[in-house]
Amino acid sequence: MEEKRLKELLREVIGEVFEEKTAIFATKDDLRAFTTKDDLKAFATKDDLKAFATKDDLKAFATKDDLKAFATKDDLKAFATKDDLKAFATKDDLKAFITKEEFLEFERRLTNALNGIREGVRLSLYEIEKRLGEIESKLRFYDFNFVVNQNDAIMRTMKDIYIRN
Repeated sequence: MEEKRLKELLREVIGEVFEEKTAIFATKDDLRAFTTKDDLKAFATKDDLKAFATKDDLKAFATKDDLKAFATKDDLKAFATKDDLKAFATKDDLKAFITKEEFLEFERRLTNALNGIREGVRLSLYEIEKRLGEIESKLRFYDFNFVVNQNDAIMRTMKDIYIRN
């Protein structure tokens, strides 16, 4: 009888262990609470997916090779940055310089000043020419031959005095 009792005990223990182990698995009733065939009908079918992009549609998009034609970050490093441009003059810096209108006004004033100076020099030369004309007319009355002869006579007299002494 012990053998019989042992068999029963083994069956009970194995049954309990089996019940414990099977308790963690889902039962048919448990599975009914999950998605049903009707629920699955709400998902997209193969025909539904055909409305989306196909392989041919995707060919219209850029490939990696197509993108190689565009500038990369390394390519862009060759261009000037904002910091590089800080060394150059800005609009505000250029405001310190003369504008075209201001230059034209300066040129006009300078031309007027030069014309005034030119007129002043012309009038001065006219006065000098007038005075030279007066001197020339006075010199016409002098007999230069007489003056030269007197100078020659004075020179001879001085030479004689110098040699005697």
